[in-house]
Amino acid sequence: MTSTQGHGKAHTTPSPAPLFENPIPNRLVNITELVLVACHTGLRKGELKALQRHQLDFIRDLVMVDATFSERLRKRFPRTKNGEIGFVPMVAPVRDALLDRTFLPGDAPVFDPSLFADVIGRLRRRALSAGVRPIRFHDLRHSYASTLVMAGVPIYTVQRLMRHKSITMTERYAHLAPDYLREAADKTCVQTVRETPSRALKSLET
Repeated sequence: MTSTQGHGKAHTTPSPAPLFENPIPNRLVNITELVLVACHTGLRKGELKALQRHQLDFIRDLVMVDATFSERLRKRFPRTKNGEIGFVPMVAPVRDALLDRTFLPGDAPVFDPSLFADVIGRLRRRALSAGVRPIRFHDLRHSYASTLVMAGVPIYTVQRLMRHKSITMTERYAHLAPDYLREAADKTCVQTVRETPSRALKSLET
């Protein structure tokens, strides 16, 4: 708090709170936001750790992915895993979660680095209580790709959203869409059945 004198009276104004110095309830909100953003963008943990305010484009609703954080070197690097700059759509839930970062300085981190260890611990505890294998942070990225494929998004579009260099990486998720492949095959069969009698009649007329 800062104190000022005016007209014989002392006025106190709150000092700006240090970045990420939040009470526990707000920390839980930040953890939820981190998981939500990871699940709706498919960003890698290193890319989320390196994410800064200037990478959020609230005008075009895009997240620019141009940096990563090295756990081994404990340092932010201005390049991604595949060495390319990527852009991921900022869907409505992500925009809502990050909107309060609008007025942060351009080089301010979007997420408190200490949140990541907390998220990993919570995911492991949830998995243990549910009796399933341990959940890794990277599984949130797998969840993003799986959801896209199961929603019927074309595999090449999923490749671009995941920013895979090779389609082979993306094809690991293709088995999740057997119904859509079957529907596509059925449509082809229906079209063939409809066209075959017509073609047969025309051939008889000649």
